[in-house]
Amino acid sequence: MSKVDWDKFNKEDLATRKRVGEIFAEGCLKTAKDYLAAALIYQYGNVLDHFYQTYIWATRAAKIGVNEAEIKSAKGLAALAIDRYLVNLGNKQLFGTQFFSISSKDGGCFCMRRVEPGFPDILRKEYLGQSLHKRSLQKFALFNKGKNCPNVECSEDLKPTPKGAVPGLW
Repeated sequence: MSKVDWDKFNKEDLATRKRVGEIFAEGCLKTAKDYLAAALIYQYGNVLDHFYQTYIWATRAAKIGVNEAEIKSAKGLAALAIDRYLVNLGNKQLFGTQFFSISSKDGGCFCMRRVEPGFPDILRKEYLGQSLHKRSLQKFALFNKGKNCPNVECSEDLKPTPKGAVPGLW
């Protein structure tokens, strides 16, 4: 396996995001697929603005989607993006999509980043197709499979995410 040149990779990734931004500015994002593709590129950005832009574009894709698969994909990406944004901002996530490696023993145990307890589970079901409890059990089974790991929320101190913090959602 060859070694990854991360400096080159990051420069290319930045150039791709820049071009996607230009395409948007040119008015070329029209369909749900366009917005979803743009959102996916920004999801792997490295600053808060990238994550929030992902949320905006994924939400747009969900609104203009023409079939159930597009809408489901867009809502799922919107949930991932807003959770990533909030956690990186220092706030509790809403959907329970963000996990963190807490140890290197046993191949690395994962904890779930703290979740805002007041966020309605019905919205988690709408965006991700399952409750927080069901999703967390599924993800812990995946991330901690075959390891002697506790299935817990991370112990980090994240601020609450109050109602009104995410316009149109919470």
